[in-house]
Amino acid sequence: MKKSYDAIVIGGGPAGSATATFLAGSGLQVLLLEADRHPRHHIGESLLPASMPIMQELGISAALLHERFQAKHGARFYHPPTDRMATFEFDPSPGFTTPAFQVLREHLDALLLERARVAGAEVIEDARVEAVDENEGRVAVADGRTFEAGMVVDASGRRAIIASRRGSRRWLKDYGRVGIYSYLKNLPPHDNEDSRYITMYLFPGGWVWLIPLADGRTSVGVVYREVPTVHPPTGQSKERALFEHAMGDLPRLRQRLASAVATDSYRAIGDYSYAIEEKFGERFVLVGDAAGFLDPIFSSGVHLALSSARRASEGIVKKLRTGSDSGLRSYDNYMNVGFRVFQSFVDRFYNRSLVENLFFMENKPPHMHAAITRILAGHVWDGDNPVLKLLGVPSGAAV
Repeated sequence: MKKSYDAIVIGGGPAGSATATFLAGSGLQVLLLEADRHPRHHIGESLLPASMPIMQELGISAALLHERFQAKHGARFYHPPTDRMATFEFDPSPGFTTPAFQVLREHLDALLLERARVAGAEVIEDARVEAVDENEGRVAVADGRTFEAGMVVDASGRRAIIASRRGSRRWLKDYGRVGIYSYLKNLPPHDNEDSRYITMYLFPGGWVWLIPLADGRTSVGVVYREVPTVHPPTGQSKERALFEHAMGDLPRLRQRLASAVATDSYRAIGDYSYAIEEKFGERFVLVGDAAGFLDPIFSSGVHLALSSARRASEGIVKKLRTGSDSGLRSYDNYMNVGFRVFQSFVDRFYNRSLVENLFFMENKPPHMHAAITRILAGHVWDGDNPVLKLLGVPSGAAV
């Protein structure tokens, strides 16, 4: 087996698989190391319209996505104090005429990993990376094998192997602290439009997501800003107790859940928001969650992962072929802008000014509604969007 490559990609999630696909498609010798074996479970099931052109570049057609996944036509936010629903319908954008999708990540991630193989990347699963020397381009796997490359791409997700080793991860503590979720069947719809949207129910201590899936189940999760104290009854897990605790503030949702049945155990994820400023070096690049992750309220994770893969791969090819860092500097600036826009949106969501002043504004001007919708659809690099100006992103900052 060959041990030296142009690039080694650590991680076979959306960012890693997409980066490997783009790099291999550019003629580079690429090795992708995935710690698990696909399909494997992962949360983060709601895609954004702005990601769909990247999917098509990766060879995943809209027809295939329609065949396998639930179409997503927009996002809704339910405000219990006023019993109001704010709906943001995703209108077609230039070059994009299909909706986004709600996916089971084990299926989407396996599909993306296969695209990397088809593009020519060498893929090794069950290959957990234990050590990285990013200065020498050397990667060691748990079974003792060592590989070398001109560039190491860290797509290890929340492990963030290189950033953790370098101490460059900065935790963001003011957002959701823990998420509890499961998959429910027989969940009565809120209304006849339910399957078209991802819906968020807001309550004082956080929010709840409801994501309809193609197999008839609904992904339901509770996100808390501060973790409440619960005392589970005998036989009930702490995760289930935390999930049930939120329903005390959401009587309408609690009534809907009464006839639903969980098909999986209740899982927890916690302390997941962080920023990483140092996204590249002489022989390494960070992409996807390994380059930063935000609270999932606006479903930014997969979109930022795919966007980072496309932009970083351009910089890596230029670096390896010419020695110039200019493409990687452009990638760093591009991702910092996108991250900052989503972060500004999340900031204002958690202090509720975004919700009260924009989402549920009486007689909201049509141009403002359209501007919010474009951000929710993932168009966060449009520096002329009036909402971005309100958030403090200067005109022309997008690249």
